[in-house]
Amino acid sequence: MKTWEMIKTLTENPNLKFKKVGSDLIYYLKYNSISCTDGEISVKSGDIFDLKYDWELVREPVDFMTAINSGKPITSLNGCRIKCTPEWILKHGMRLTLDDINDKWYIEE
Repeated sequence: MKTWEMIKTLTENPNLKFKKVGSDLIYYLKYNSISCTDGEISVKSGDIFDLKYDWELVREPVDFMTAINSGKPITSLNGCRIKCTPEWILKHGMRLTLDDINDKWYIEE
């Protein structure tokens, strides 16, 4: 996604974090400005912020119960992807192993 899309997404969901493609620095919203993990460098009005940058969402793993209670689709590291309610799992007869449950899960945004 381009810079403008990243900024739009951050304004709609300020808890998300992004990385510039090719960089390890993570950017996030803090006090109505975009901050960076590299010494809390803030990008405020007047700073140069190239609109041509490509960005990717930083996905942070959560435990199975946090994921399942989010109400959103979730994905595990091993590729298991499910709709995110216990009712859905029961309705569709999905069986999860202990390894599945103990895996790292990501909530889809």
